[in-house]
Amino acid sequence: MNEYNYIPGERAPRNVTDIIFPSTVKIIGNSDFMDCRSLSSVTIPSSVTEISAWAFYNCSSLTTVTIPTSITKIGSAAFGFCRSLLTINIPPSVTTIGNAAFNGCSSLTSISIPSSVTKISNYAFFGCSALTCISIPSSVTEIGFSTFEHCHLLSSVTIPSSVTAIRRWAFRTCISLTAIVIPESVTDLSASAFENCPSLESIVLWDVPCLAIRNERFGQHPVINEKLATLCHVLHNPSNNKHVYFRSHVQMKLKEISGLCIIPTPNCDEFEFAVGLYVNWNVCAKTKNVHQNGRLPLFTAVEENLALSEGLCDVLKGNPAAIENVDPVTGLEAFMLAAVGPKSRFESVYKLLEDHPAAIIPYVKVSSAEQSVSSRKRKCTFYDS
Repeated sequence: MNEYNYIPGERAPRNVTDIIFPSTVKIIGNSDFMDCRSLSSVTIPSSVTEISAWAFYNCSSLTTVTIPTSITKIGSAAFGFCRSLLTINIPPSVTTIGNAAFNGCSSLTSISIPSSVTKISNYAFFGCSALTCISIPSSVTEIGFSTFEHCHLLSSVTIPSSVTAIRRWAFRTCISLTAIVIPESVTDLSASAFENCPSLESIVLWDVPCLAIRNERFGQHPVINEKLATLCHVLHNPSNNKHVYFRSHVQMKLKEISGLCIIPTPNCDEFEFAVGLYVNWNVCAKTKNVHQNGRLPLFTAVEENLALSEGLCDVLKGNPAAIENVDPVTGLEAFMLAAVGPKSRFESVYKLLEDHPAAIIPYVKVSSAEQSVSSRKRKCTFYDS
């Protein structure tokens, strides 16, 4: 056994197997145990308040580390490439986890992040390829660049409602990630956050401001374009026949999305695109919103004043029978709901009446000669004032 009496600021011998810490030590210095590849276990004394950058970098045989509650900061790359590290318990005293703190810890299967941490820094768990699940505490407001990139076995992650920003490549190449819920609090979803996640099938996403929608914001999981932004926002796996769940103010479920196409938007910078969504509207338009008394998508679309070209026509074609219903929320016919408000569109109101002229029967006088004519072909004459 190669024991080493630690002297802060002095680089330890690479063949050290056991560390004797002085009782007065407060900080483990930069790179002090870097490349100590025979070191398998470390118990840090309670006198220490900070583990500095690169402190245990590339200690490839290190399997266990005991971190006391006196520690407040874990520096950048402090445990980077400790490839044998199995678990790590970060005490509730820690407020800062530095950039790449556990980068390349390829044997790390679980980790506990305390509620004292407010930001998970860039590359913090990059390449932790054995990590299977992670629960992010409600204190965290930001997930940094490439935080969980290349976590190949990560299949589950819980993002709390405290998070407002998910930075670029945060979950890139998490090839086992199957489902993700992005809370309503997230207003900044950076480019390629979920790029190359081929197993991602179920995604719940709250409304994102249209101005935040840009090409590659979700890599191969683009957001629905601005034309349908008032109806819903969707992330999507490019594979066929995947199910995508979304939660917006309409609370609906889309099924059988068959593909996406990306088209450059005129008068925008080179990174901004409009995303076209191809949907099986025969399914979607019949899916009732259980949170709104069984409301059909048609009534949500007309209430949001969608133009025919913005999705209203698709909803009508997908479920023509819906036009004969009355909105269970407002009690209005579809054409009435479309006519309400300063953003109402004449073409939409006209189309709704054209498809279902019988809807106006209570408000018109119909001659006896016309009563035998099919309701969809009736000629309506308004009452004289």
